[in-house]
Amino acid sequence: MQTVHVTQSRAILSVTRTLASLRYSLEDLVGAGDASVEDKGTTGRMTRGRMSARRISQLIPKAELRCQKASKALVELVLSYEGRMRVPQSLARERYYTTISFNMSSEIFWRAETGFCFIQDLPRRALGAATWLLSTAVLGYPGRLSPYELDSNQMRAIVAYLTKPGRGGTGELVRAVFGDVKIGQSQLEAISLKSRELHKEPYYATIEKGARQIRSINFISPLIRETGRSYACRLDARGSILIYGPRLSNKAFRALLNFFEEMLSIKT
Repeated sequence: MQTVHVTQSRAILSVTRTLASLRYSLEDLVGAGDASVEDKGTTGRMTRGRMSARRISQLIPKAELRCQKASKALVELVLSYEGRMRVPQSLARERYYTTISFNMSSEIFWRAETGFCFIQDLPRRALGAATWLLSTAVLGYPGRLSPYELDSNQMRAIVAYLTKPGRGGTGELVRAVFGDVKIGQSQLEAISLKSRELHKEPYYATIEKGARQIRSINFISPLIRETGRSYACRLDARGSILIYGPRLSNKAFRALLNFFEEMLSIKT
């Protein structure tokens, strides 16, 4: 399985020769000034939250960002950092923990023309730190890159897009998790539905209409022409996509990213 976190910048990225040879680390971030200061940028709007260099170093220790390729359409980067795991051990009746360190890396694909940024195989808890570092290194301002959260209207638009004939045929909705659902006089915290071609079931429309939240959907994509096959995926409202099955080749993964970008760009 592969996990992709979807983020989007509030500014269109201009690709330069400097970016093509970008190499940025936590030390550069500290040297650039206080990374916890909120940035109003050119729009006058405050950024979302704060992130100190110390907090970033805790979440992605020894982080270093390198640019692999840069073009007008796509910027490819690699985020390397030190992963840490606490392993419980015991000696006689005493129990203690040993910390094991290992090297980790996440590939990043930034669509310069649309602002979409796909971060692959990164722990969810480290996403805020990674986006803060990315925004500072690539855009020159902290806090300009944010997780791409989806509201219920966007999720409904995505379901409609997936289940209608398109360039690769129709996809299939196989599971949906709804939150804050009102059915008749009952108010339910959550409902999970699972069925082949779930969107065609008569009860689906009733529950969807009564739900204030669509927390996640599982779907089978339409046929991706570049690879000649479909893919089973899970999309949640926080902008994370899980791709089921064996790890994809670079060609298949990039083709699927093109599909995700098209799917997420659907207007409500």
